[in-house]
Amino acid sequence: MRQWLFKASLVLFLLTLGVYALTLTYVSYVGVKLTYVAVPVIVLTGFIAYLTRPKDVIQKLERF
Repeated sequence: MRQWLFKASLVLFLLTLGVYALTLTYVSYVGVKLTYVAVPVIVLTGFIAYLTRPKDVIQKLERF
């Protein structure tokens, strides 16, 4: 369950971040509602992915 939650939150995080970055780059006017939805989704899914990351990733990061 933990691995599934990590993968799902990471995919949602990266997808939302990519779409939001492309929208900010190529659209001249970005509505406030997009920011009100995208930023909390990016923060929450990133935090969930951080908390549920696999232990081997944590061990690899600790080596550096």
